[in-house]
Order: sequence, then C-alpha cells, then structure tokens
Amino acid sequence: MDTERARPPAGKSPVTTADAPVDAETIRDTIITALSAGSRRIDIANLRRFEALLRSHIGLLIGPAREAADRLWHGKTEWPLQISRLDAIDQQLSESVAPHDQFAHLAQVQILARDCQWLFALCQAAER
Repeated sequence: MDTERARPPAGKSPVTTADAPVDAETIRDTIITALSAGSRRIDIANLRRFEALLRSHIGLLIGPAREAADRLWHGKTEWPLQISRLDAIDQQLSESVAPHDQFAHLAQVQILARDCQWLFALCQAAER
C-alpha cells in the first residue's frame, strides 16, 4: 500500500482539544500502520490494540471536529456533509465485531483508520 497517500497532512501546529494538544505524530503513525495492516499478516490481538488506539484518537478528535463543522455556515453544502460524516463516525464507534473474526476486525480497523484520518485533517484545517 502507498503509505504516502494514506498519510494525513503534516502540520507544525498541533491539533488541540479542550484539555490539551493532541499528539499528532502518534495519531499519524497509528493511522498509517492500521491502514497497512491488510498488506501483511497481523494477529487479532494487534488488531484489537489498533482498534482501541483508533477509538481513543477518534474520541479526542470528534469534539473539536464537531466544533469546526458547527462554525461553518449552515447553508453551505459542506456543512450537512460534515455533520453526516460525523454522525456516521459516532455510529461506527458504537458498532462491535465478532470477538474472534479476524477479517471483521481488520475491516473495522481500516474503517476507523479512515475516519480518524478524516477527523485529523478536519481538525488540522480548523486550527489554521
């Protein structure tokens, strides 16, 4: 897999939450590694670890991403698209997979990684 294409945009300014700056490098590394998990053999324990990390990152990013979306003019076509995607991410977080289904965990991890990548980029753009 082309990891350069999967890499979230790099930025010098950190993404911040209400509590503290987010460790942007850790989030980038987690996303890249999770997205490349399908290209090599990975055990279910590591998939669960990536899933937990991504859920944690998404939990940190979703609030600031919602705030950024709410600052958009609500008549702009981008606003309902962002709100819909944020709602879908919330729904995805409530989903669980069969505990021993490696392929389902892999799919879940890659979906969460894409969601985290999108949230991260949205938060970074809002910081500028």
